Amino acid sequence: MAHIVTAGYVTVETAVPGGRARIDVPRGAELPGDVPAEEVESLVRLGHIEELAAKPARKTREAKS
Repeated sequence: MAHIVTAGYVTVETAVPGGRARIDVPRGAELPGDVPAEEVESLVRLGHIEELAAKPARKTREAKS
């Protein structure tokens, strides 16, 4: 489940080369997928992030005979 930042920015824990660190994620950016669930739940509850709506499936054209 992806989330997008709605606050000015949020600071979250994520993987970086060499380990884990806290990084700032700006408004409109997608939250990294490895942010701990407790942190995501807290940010949702505070209204700082929201669930990114799933993209609708693309319709495929049927080949004409």
